[in-house]
Amino acid sequence: MAIKTVCVTKCFSGGNLYNEGDLRVFRDDEKIPPHFQAEEVHEKEVKESEEEKEKNIAELQAELDINDIAYDKRWGKAKLESALAVAKKDANFKSKKEA
Repeated sequence: MAIKTVCVTKCFSGGNLYNEGDLRVFRDDEKIPPHFQAEEVHEKEVKESEEEKEKNIAELQAELDINDIAYDKRWGKAKLESALAVAKKDANFKSKKEA
């Protein structure tokens, strides 16, 4: 039986170059290198990290909303954190707990 895996970091394996996200099938008798994960495990981790990222973005947006700070809904986490850091320098800044 074969094991489907996903490359989690750019690497060489079996004389081939694999980029992150590339698929490779290993035989049962082959040792799976540490830079490959079983496909099901990898998909679960990616889904969980995406959900966590969306949650963090929603929290940052809520904090900016509380302080009536304009932002673009397309902004990612880094840009939202930057806008929040600038806003925190203002004396009128309210944290989520104060609101």
